[in-house]
Amino acid sequence: MYDDPTFFHMLTRELGGDPDSTVVDDGSSTTYDVLLTGLHEDIPITLRRQGDVSGQIICYARLGEALKPRTLRRLLSANVRMIPRRMWFAYEHATCQVVVSYTHYRGGLSVDESSRRVRGFASALGPWRDAVAVSEGDGQPPPEPRGPETNEPSGDGQLPSFFIRV
Repeated sequence: MYDDPTFFHMLTRELGGDPDSTVVDDGSSTTYDVLLTGLHEDIPITLRRQGDVSGQIICYARLGEALKPRTLRRLLSANVRMIPRRMWFAYEHATCQVVVSYTHYRGGLSVDESSRRVRGFASALGPWRDAVAVSEGDGQPPPEPRGPETNEPSGDGQLPSFFIRV
């Protein structure tokens, strides 16, 4: 089993990022942020490891601007369904941006399995971004993608379902 810095370094390389790209030291703990631009064609994803938190990696991405109360209510409602998947939507007041994040607990998982789960999260970003845009506009919401109801891989090795209707 690798220690956290080594595992983060290996996972970042596996996902196409530079593990030495950003280090933020706020005095109490050191945070390592890596911008991954190759996982989704037009949505940058940040991978974060906090120096004082063991075994946890956070992935997050900005999905666009949200100004309508209707969109914020939908995001809060979607959060209830996202809790078992260790994900949540947040609203960044300073930028009016919707941020979605996924907390990955590595446990005994390999770099390959961790990479697969982060890629599964990345694959859901497009539909989520589109759902936020539709909610902000006057269009009809897109159909809800179907998938397993748990955050664990199914017995046939399929990715866990990250698709949540906003």
